[in-house]
Amino acid sequence: MAGTSIISFLGGGCNDNFGGFDSSFGITYYKTIKTGWQTVYTARHIDLIPWNGVAAWAGDGNFSTPFIFGWQNIELTKFKTTAEQAVRIAEENGGKAARLNDDKCQVSASIIENDWFVNYFRETFSVFIDPFTGEVESKK
Repeated sequence: MAGTSIISFLGGGCNDNFGGFDSSFGITYYKTIKTGWQTVYTARHIDLIPWNGVAAWAGDGNFSTPFIFGWQNIELTKFKTTAEQAVRIAEENGGKAARLNDDKCQVSASIIENDWFVNYFRETFSVFIDPFTGEVESKK
């Protein structure tokens, strides 16, 4: 079985208008090699950093985890809410106030346990958003 386990987008600074994710994109994908009491994976990670013209990758190692802690597959193609839409929803639910309070912060959107996690660095505002309904699940 192959799947994607980690996806993250990092935007620029927290100025008046959020301009999208222009700082970096990261993705980790995996393939299950063996299952049982010990699940064995091989994985790769790719980082794209457009403002610096960098594309980097790492991987090809095998590792194992106990069967109860396996990685969860992210089915991004089934999401109804994009990362940009998740940020707009976060903005409407307290993110904009947090962002405008600190012009040195950065906005990120990651997928954690199949939910969008929008985080405003330094201001410590964050929100989980259901990727299928666009509803806010919890915020800090």
